[in-house]
Amino acid sequence: MPVLSVSDRVVGEGDRFLDMVVKLDAASTQTITVNFATADYTTRAGQFNDYFGLSGTLTFLPGETSKVVRIDLIDDSSTVETLERFTFGLSAPQNATLAGEGYAWVQIVDNDTVRNTPGIFVRDTIVDEQAGVARFVVSLGRVLGEASASTVTVDYATADGTAVAGSDYAAQTGRLTFAPGESVKT
Repeated sequence: MPVLSVSDRVVGEGDRFLDMVVKLDAASTQTITVNFATADYTTRAGQFNDYFGLSGTLTFLPGETSKVVRIDLIDDSSTVETLERFTFGLSAPQNATLAGEGYAWVQIVDNDTVRNTPGIFVRDTIVDEQAGVARFVVSLGRVLGEASASTVTVDYATADGTAVAGSDYAAQTGRLTFAPGESVKT
């Protein structure tokens, strides 16, 4: 049976929305359905909170391998907040099974503390060798997110540790740009 999965995400409070991708590990010849729902944890859904809660059913037609659920975020500039979380869960699959526990954590990085020189932090990541890509989360501010009234840029580069560029991963360099009010990049 095909396996349904969803991955953890980190977003900025000012991002306006989040697209959660629900994936099948292989195409099926049968129609597959699965229910989804958000659930509060340290954040609350609703008009005057952090995101708009959703629930529903996704239908994968034969051959389809991914679906996107858009979740609207609320940029509440009234209160400085710590890193907040909610879950996006899958349940009751038909013609497929769920990977792991069937849910993902969504973390919202606050952008209400505006600094002339915000701190820049990169989070560790763990990735299975077969995943094909490692995604790092870079944020302004650590636990209490920060933003800047100006554009912030930072250069990045990979470097060998126990993994070696060329045989274990592809070396990369580049520049990230945070627009005024943005607090996180992946």
